[in-house]
Amino acid sequence: MNYQNQIMKAFVFPLLLIISSACFSQSKEFLYYFDKDLNMADEAHAVFYGTGAYENGLLKLMLYNNKDRHLIMIEHFTDSTLRITDGLFSSFNAKGNKESEGNFTNGKRDGDWVTWDENGHVLDSSFYENDQLENSKSFFGYSK
Repeated sequence: MNYQNQIMKAFVFPLLLIISSACFSQSKEFLYYFDKDLNMADEAHAVFYGTGAYENGLLKLMLYNNKDRHLIMIEHFTDSTLRITDGLFSSFNAKGNKESEGNFTNGKRDGDWVTWDENGHVLDSSFYENDQLENSKSFFGYSK
């Protein structure tokens, strides 16, 4: 019996320590409500809702349609006030297909931005530097 107690102590206590530290290390999640113009709103008047959690030093906001709960966009911000966008931005159509994607740096479009149609074909690829369009290429005539 003493041998079994030693085995239990050797495996159970470290397991409990791992589980408890995982519980305490979970990051705080934020819940936001927005009106049709994406202004902050109360829950009763919300057309969209978003969940946010910190990831790699930025707040990752996932915005959903309040009616059918489909993902509208994923956007990163410097903090939970949602004032300054910073990092990857992606938007999605009602079918869940990506509509656009690009990067923000300190609230300004920066680098490559791509737009897709509802079937996933690239419509436009643009390059921004400090929120200024530097180059753009549109794509037409693809076969279905």
